[in-house]
Amino acid sequence: MKLWRENRLDQEWELSEDEILARFIKSEHFNYYQKGWTLDRALRAFITALESEGGLNSVFEEDEYNILLDKVDALVYPLVTSRICYCGHPLSEHTLNRLLSGINAGKYVYHCGKCGTCWEQGILRG
Repeated sequence: MKLWRENRLDQEWELSEDEILARFIKSEHFNYYQKGWTLDRALRAFITALESEGGLNSVFEEDEYNILLDKVDALVYPLVTSRICYCGHPLSEHTLNRLLSGINAGKYVYHCGKCGTCWEQGILRG
């Protein structure tokens, strides 16, 4: 995704969607999302926040941002809100944190550990 540091045309840089997602999940802004902020608000705040505040201190093209938002939503929202894996088992806080750590590491395979079944990204029950 193309970004511009400090809203400056001469400060263009790129970061992959996966890297933005990993940094977002590690940030305080992700905690804001878990505490009730909308995902859009938390993700925008993360991207635009100063680096000293854990953000990327950047601006973006709206079209590219919307693609990122859809991807982040598809990966994170079902886990955080339903706390139920695809096979129907409830996700404990520990398991949820482990799955989010997997997202952090770029691993998009979720495994609840209850039934021995793994599944690919996007099949979580929402």
